[in-house]
Amino acid sequence: MVKKKVKEQSKKVVKKTKTKKASKKSGKVNKASKENQANIIVIVMISLIVFLIVLMIVASSINNFKYLGIDFTKTKYGEIIVYTAEIPAVDVSGNHRGFLEIDFRHDPRKLRDISNEIEEEGVKFIQTRGVWITIDPKIEECENGGVGVVNLGGVFLKNFELITKLGSLDSEHAEKENIDYITCSDSIQNTVLVIIEGEENRIYKEKENCYVMMFKDCEVSRVTEKFQLQILEDYIDTVDI
Repeated sequence: MVKKKVKEQSKKVVKKTKTKKASKKSGKVNKASKENQANIIVIVMISLIVFLIVLMIVASSINNFKYLGIDFTKTKYGEIIVYTAEIPAVDVSGNHRGFLEIDFRHDPRKLRDISNEIEEEGVKFIQTRGVWITIDPKIEECENGGVGVVNLGGVFLKNFELITKLGSLDSEHAEKENIDYITCSDSIQNTVLVIIEGEENRIYKEKENCYVMMFKDCEVSRVTEKFQLQILEDYIDTVDI
């Protein structure tokens, strides 16, 4: 009888010991599992942060680029995309006075197809006189045709303190619109910029102080912006910052 009781008690002790060991083992497994989960969460968070940083760097490199030695930033305003050129501004003594920001509606890198025959010589203005911008009346038939003309004369050239006046290549149109009839023959004392329809998009110098921007298919603003790029490139070459 005594032996039986001892045996039963021995079984109970062994059972309790096994239960405690199993409980300790289960606790260790749960602790390890929680640690693994925490490590996974940390790794995922680090990976996400690295991905976002890389994404920001890539996005920045896409929206900021240098072309013809000029820094550009691409910005989207709703459906409108603007390419802003940032160029150093200097005074008459050549001192740095901050930066000028000039907006383009076209990606400057995509204007390479336009023939530019003044690339080597550049554009030279008679600084003491006004600049004539004389247009082909057919521009009025183009949707937004006048935008390129206004941006060139009313916005862009003003940044360089050039006074512009509007003329027409057609005498009847000039009389109708009460503006001057101007051609390259008037470039003796004034710089004349001609915007005329033709068979190709092309920029060339017709005679001294007279530059022609020829456009086709109503691509007025593409040609005028290509001309503006040439002026900016000439300007950058003369600035020592």
